[in-house]
Amino acid sequence: MNRNTNKLLTFWGFMNMSRLHTLLLALGIISAFMVGPSPAEAQNDFHALYNRYRFHHVGYSPRSAAMGGAYSALQDNENGLVGNPASLGFKTAPFIVGGYDWENVSSDLTLLNPNAPVEGEADLMTVNVGGAYPFEWGAVGLQYAYRWDELDSDDAPSAVGFMNQDGELDRSYIGLGVGYKMMEDIALGYRFGYFDWDLERDINVVRPAPFQLAQIDEDFSGHRHQFGVQYLAHEQLVLGLDGYFALGDRDSGTLGDADADSYAVRGGLAWQVTPDLPLTVAMDLNYEIRDLDGAGNDAEEDLFGIHLGVEYEVYENLFLRGGYQFEDIDYEDVPANIDESLSISGFSLGLGYEYENITFDYAFQFIDTGSGDLAHYFGIGYQF
Repeated sequence: MNRNTNKLLTFWGFMNMSRLHTLLLALGIISAFMVGPSPAEAQNDFHALYNRYRFHHVGYSPRSAAMGGAYSALQDNENGLVGNPASLGFKTAPFIVGGYDWENVSSDLTLLNPNAPVEGEADLMTVNVGGAYPFEWGAVGLQYAYRWDELDSDDAPSAVGFMNQDGELDRSYIGLGVGYKMMEDIALGYRFGYFDWDLERDINVVRPAPFQLAQIDEDFSGHRHQFGVQYLAHEQLVLGLDGYFALGDRDSGTLGDADADSYAVRGGLAWQVTPDLPLTVAMDLNYEIRDLDGAGNDAEEDLFGIHLGVEYEVYENLFLRGGYQFEDIDYEDVPANIDESLSISGFSLGLGYEYENITFDYAFQFIDTGSGDLAHYFGIGYQF
């Protein structure tokens, strides 16, 4: 074996060891998040946790969900439809995507009786389809999502006996976004989203004498305006900033109308650690406000969140992802006698695979709310 061959084998071994060390580092970071102490409260309120999903929530792409919910600086195809709309400005090829999400929100339920917390949960199931088409100046994207929720609770003691509640929600969402490439390294974006849903909820007395105490039908329609910017600060570094305001009207029949408003701002970065190693680190900080006022409602939520994620190409076109998120929440609902400060954290894992022009993505997410919220995200895409 000649000297040049020895040098080549030595170099190849060094590169493989470098990739292995980087992978171990990434997995070590994820493991530290997963086994670290959880700041979750012993009991959190289901009504407070589910409220954020009801009105102006659009969810994550599977890649973003796997990376701890960070998205402001990510530039994958589906992120342009549900994340920072500015990423559409950098698209050069048309694509279509589709997906299915299942989320479970569960915790103690103080809505029926604040002095007797019991288990309540909601299953959120979503199917979505969308795509984008590029132009010389940027791209236009469109997405449609249909979601149905199933709600139920355990029995809680009350003045009229033990009672529970169950319900179903059907929701449609359509989002139309545009990204404009203002300069080679800067893109701006805007997305308009429209929501429409119907909720039927029953409150039942189950013992000593079973009967239906109340049936509540609610209709909601609202719109969301999201703005964003992305800056390619370096070939390895992307900075993102986005935010939205959303307004809506909830009709509760004889109870009257309530205004549901939301506001948020988010900023983050996505950094490829070195040019030669396919390891990407992402981080987002976000702040959100949600209000529900009118028709006997007076509820407000303030949320501060930190989202961290990593992605590593472990093999050609096969990506391993992991993430961590922490949220500090202040929630107050005056009529329901709820006033809570929650600190919850969670982790996520996922995989992505690219086969020619087709992408497959999956993410699992766990949020430690005492009972624990779970989510699974599946996505498939095709780029023309």
